[in-house]
Amino acid sequence: MTEKPKRRWYQFSLRTLLLSVVVASLLSSYVACYYRLSRRGMEEARQAEMEGFFYVPIDDIIAAGEVTPKHCLLLVLFCPANAIDHLLFGTPEALVNAPTMRLC
Repeated sequence: MTEKPKRRWYQFSLRTLLLSVVVASLLSSYVACYYRLSRRGMEEARQAEMEGFFYVPIDDIIAAGEVTPKHCLLLVLFCPANAIDHLLFGTPEALVNAPTMRLC
């Protein structure tokens, strides 16, 4: 019988390397997308003197007269990133409802 060669502790397969690269790239894209949308929203909210921010432009919400479905989808998608950002850095949380008095 032939014995399998013993693997060293730092060796890993090409499949593991590929999977690690894919997971790392997806995670970095998620963080970059959250960062770009949230910081744009925070800047708009600061200019409009609002407590929170929207993931979509305020003009889209004003035109629709309510929170858009795209914002709701992004709100759910970026909930974990927003919670970590709020907890670690004290950033404002995303708004769920449109404060109509302050938008007009």
